[in-house]
Amino acid sequence: MNLWAKFAKLLGSSPVQIVEVVTVHSAFNDVQFDGQVLPGTAIIRVRAPGRSLEVGQRWIVQDGAVVEEAPGTPVLTAEV
Repeated sequence: MNLWAKFAKLLGSSPVQIVEVVTVHSAFNDVQFDGQVLPGTAIIRVRAPGRSLEVGQRWIVQDGAVVEEAPGTPVLTAEV
């Protein structure tokens, strides 16, 4: 495997985003929330099974599902 392929594998198939909970939807043990992608104004629906959610929390999201809780520090954008 060449170096670029190894690097691409580390990045994963989709972007990792920080999302702040705006509204919570919970029915039949299927927890989802609408969240604002930070920084920005886009709103996405995220799956969060088994999570306890509150409006204002921040989560790291990939492929439309929660990966882990995000830090509450300011979010910055940097281009490389």
